[in-house]
Amino acid sequence: MNKKNIIFLICAILILIVAIIIFVVATSQDSGNEIGDIKNTIKNLEPVETETFSFSDSAGKNYYLSNFNDKPIALILWSSDSENALEIIQLVEQYYNSEQFKNSINFLVVNTNEPNKNIKQIVENCEFNIPVYYDTNSTATNKYTFSKLPYLVFIKEDGTISNELKPNETQKNLTPDVFEANLELLLFKEEY
Repeated sequence: MNKKNIIFLICAILILIVAIIIFVVATSQDSGNEIGDIKNTIKNLEPVETETFSFSDSAGKNYYLSNFNDKPIALILWSSDSENALEIIQLVEQYYNSEQFKNSINFLVVNTNEPNKNIKQIVENCEFNIPVYYDTNSTATNKYTFSKLPYLVFIKEDGTISNELKPNETQKNLTPDVFEANLELLLFKEEY
């Protein structure tokens, strides 16, 4: 190779290296801007309004889901023929009674689509400490789209839904760790 070709090859390699460096720097700055844009978008999101519905306590007093918006909500919709429903309520009750979550999350266990008298007897026999509410008018069924129960909805204090566990997910994946992680996510407040 002559001297001219070697100089040309070295210049070509230097130009290629400079181009790669410029590309890497430009790409890393763009991705930083994209992350900033995503954070700004999240900050400016309007909360999705959760579906509200009415239900009653064992004494017949009526409530709306919106009555419990002072704290995040762990909403459990169930019926007595739901697979594992009573076991899930027992799991929820453990967290309802825990010092970590008792005063910071509203736990709403709402029976849906069943006659009030029949279900009250089942609840009394189970001796739950957690309040059980009754959706005898099927207003939850009309607001949320589910075909099977139990159905768990985790609602943040701002009204956005943090997570939903549908029946197949609930039966397969609801371990104490998964439930607790969802509760912790409800309480997590990220600052940007």
